[in-house]
Amino acid sequence: MKRVGIRVIRFFVDYQEDESYTPTKIVFKSGTSENNLIEFATMNLDSPYGWQDVPIAGAGGDPDGNTLVSYVLQM
Repeated sequence: MKRVGIRVIRFFVDYQEDESYTPTKIVFKSGTSENNLIEFATMNLDSPYGWQDVPIAGAGGDPDGNTLVSYVLQM
C-alpha cells in the first residue's frame, strides 16, 4: 500500500434517479490498514442531488492540517 495525501473527496448522487439506492448516512474512515480505520467524517443526506463534498478540513496531515493522509479510505 502507498500513503496518499487527499485534499478533496467528492461523490455524485441523484435521489430522483436512484431513490432506493441513495444512502441517507455515509461514514468515512481512514487508516494505515483495514484493521485500524478511524472515522473522520459523517454525512447525513436528505434527498441529495449533485456532487457532494466530504468535509476533510482539520483532518490533520501535512503542514496545513487540511490534508487527509491515508493508506486506506473507506466510505
